Amino acid sequence: MANNRGRKSECFSETDDPVFSEFASYFINLISNKLSRGSSRVYLNLFDIGIIEWRTLSYLGGRPRSTAMQISTALGLDKAAISRAARTLEEKGLLCVEPLDRRRMGLKQTSKGVALYRKILPLAIARQKLLLSGLTREENELLLSLLKKVKGQLDSLSEHDASLLPNSKTQ
Repeated sequence: MANNRGRKSECFSETDDPVFSEFASYFINLISNKLSRGSSRVYLNLFDIGIIEWRTLSYLGGRPRSTAMQISTALGLDKAAISRAARTLEEKGLLCVEPLDRRRMGLKQTSKGVALYRKILPLAIARQKLLLSGLTREENELLLSLLKKVKGQLDSLSEHDASLLPNSKTQ
């Protein structure tokens, strides 16, 4: 491909490597990134919260009084990102912080947070239905089963990755 100066570009494209399209992680990341970007854009415009805030709020919908660390671990997100999201949600009056003991603080939806959660949830479900509408019920069940199996391998992958790095800890 020629660049704007008439020289051939050395940039790589996934279409240059047919093997690239056979990496499951490529598709998982692509889907995740596009879903997150789309959700964030919609939720920010309609409800004034981003995707990390939504994930935090929705996690607390079924697990009140969770800590930022518990949410971080469950969602596979950085604890600092969850703490920032919690602070934003608290400033908006959507969650409150309660001491669990001398060191730990639990997060809980406020009544305003519950109302927003109930308002966003149908939209989130509709987005998922649209995403999976090209699959039969059996394919949908199989996809979910396979994704759960892949998720079950994440700890092994983290341990493997850590073994490759000098002086590192698994996350």
